[in-house]
Amino acid sequence: MIIFVQAVFCFFVGAIFGNICTSLFFRLPRNIPINGITHPPMCSNCGVKIKYPYYGPFFQFLFKGLKCFNCKAKIPIIYTFIEFFSGIFSVIFFLIFNVSEYFIVCYLGLIMIFLSYLIFLYHNAFFTKLNWVIVVLAIIKIHFDLHSGEDFIFFILFYRLINGLIFCLFISKIIKKIEIEFICFFIGLSLFINQFTFLIASIISISLIFIFKLKNGIFIIPFLLFTFVSLLL
Repeated sequence: MIIFVQAVFCFFVGAIFGNICTSLFFRLPRNIPINGITHPPMCSNCGVKIKYPYYGPFFQFLFKGLKCFNCKAKIPIIYTFIEFFSGIFSVIFFLIFNVSEYFIVCYLGLIMIFLSYLIFLYHNAFFTKLNWVIVVLAIIKIHFDLHSGEDFIFFILFYRLINGLIFCLFISKIIKKIEIEFICFFIGLSLFINQFTFLIASIISISLIFIFKLKNGIFIIPFLLFTFVSLLL
């Protein structure tokens, strides 16, 4: 019973964090300040300030459905999707790692990676701020993963970082030109998962590029799946 209550609590905490992610999802591509105090959440259609408890699309869905409480404009389902799965991921990681620093790092890292991918999927762009968050969280995770006697810098440079650079170098030969934000995202991924897992994801990803080109960001999906699985193992 206690575990159930804790899991429910983790779900709602995760959903609340997912609400922050929805703000990032909406504001970063539009260059809107992410400060919720000076720039409070508002309906993108009528501009009315959103009040509690309708602040989060998930809670808006529970109380009013996927419509603005003022103008009745439809709220994109992606916002509810982000909040809901942020809650689900929180429960999954809690049940595996319990509440710990490692749980927080793995959970936040996975959410930031998926959020960055969704922004790329909808706006065809990666953002440096999110990439740096992923990289920092990955470095913290590596610190937890290292066994005694292993060199931290050597481990990062030769067992993780070089994987991301090689993949980006190979991709650059295919698509000719890639942005620095694209490179930073895959460096963050290479730091988050081990070299063998990243290699397998890279092979599948490159195969998908030859089949589907770069359409719909399908080539990134193997990295997302392998990241999710590797964090749970």
